[in-house]
Amino acid sequence: AHVAREHEDHVAGPPRRGLLVACSQAGFANNLNDALAWGLVPLYLAANGAGAARIGAVAAVYPAVWGAGQLATGWLSDHVGRRPLIVAGMFVQAGALALLVAGGGAFGAALAAASLLGAGTALVYPTLIAAVSDVVSPHQRARAVGRYRFWRDSGFVAGALLAGFAADALGSRAAIGLVAALTALSGVWFAAVRSPTTIDELLAASRRRIRRLAPPEALAARDRGALLVDVRSHDDRARDGVVPGSIHVPRTVLEWRLDTTSGFANPAVRGRDDEVVLFCNEGFSSSLAAAELRRLGFRRVGDIEGGFRAWRDAGLPVGDARRGEEEEGILPGMGAPEPLEDIGAADARHRELGLEK
Repeated sequence: AHVAREHEDHVAGPPRRGLLVACSQAGFANNLNDALAWGLVPLYLAANGAGAARIGAVAAVYPAVWGAGQLATGWLSDHVGRRPLIVAGMFVQAGALALLVAGGGAFGAALAAASLLGAGTALVYPTLIAAVSDVVSPHQRARAVGRYRFWRDSGFVAGALLAGFAADALGSRAAIGLVAALTALSGVWFAAVRSPTTIDELLAASRRRIRRLAPPEALAARDRGALLVDVRSHDDRARDGVVPGSIHVPRTVLEWRLDTTSGFANPAVRGRDDEVVLFCNEGFSSSLAAAELRRLGFRRVGDIEGGFRAWRDAGLPVGDARRGEEEEGILPGMGAPEPLEDIGAADARHRELGLEK
């Protein structure tokens, strides 16, 4: 039931295959160097004179930094995005392995390298799973995460084999350097995954992150307590009318009026757990705006397909713009919802559409 509700509220759209492949190869590279850290690095340190106590200290620092660090990096990725942390994490891991080679097995350099390797893994490990989950719908998520983890955990096998064969053929330093280079290349690959470069691509990417509602679905959402937000201009509202029960928040101030931490929030907004449905004239600007609200942490956000015009063409209730809303001292987007002026007509329309409460 929980997954069904999440699927209803949080449609992510078709999976982004390029990003899923990039995540899988980054996870593979991450566990490649992880296998190296556990298998070859202790032998490398021992060959350079480190005792068991020092080898144990280096081995302990790596998972300690990784385990504690991911408590912060998972949270951080929700606020700054997945890509910066993943790319940075792969390069930090590559740098850590390079430092290990440059240090020649010295304890201080090895300890610093283990700390950096742990920090890089903390940046990458929780963020990659979140990135996979972001771009698939709930019903696709278990399969997508399973495939990602198959490729990620295959890195353990490949890393152990690569480290062993490369160390025998080239020596331990060369084997560690090779894995460092592969980790850096993985970061370059992930950084090169193409972002939207045209408005059509940006619009498509935005719509993959939100739920789009037909006008009757938006009406039903309003009646179950969703917040309908009109992002049109004052002129559009005065000319075409308004949706009863909606609030007016012009697009230019949307983020400030919906973020309850801004100090300028609309009183109708309770928090990021609200179900929010945006609409503009035709359903284009509202899709871009809804995607921005997702970035702010609104998980249950969508827009009306076809916008206000589709709502009106469907014969749903339309009222006049509230008089005096532009009077001096009234901030746009700070008022109460538009009044439900004709409850009887709305209820009749519900019955006609099969949307009885």
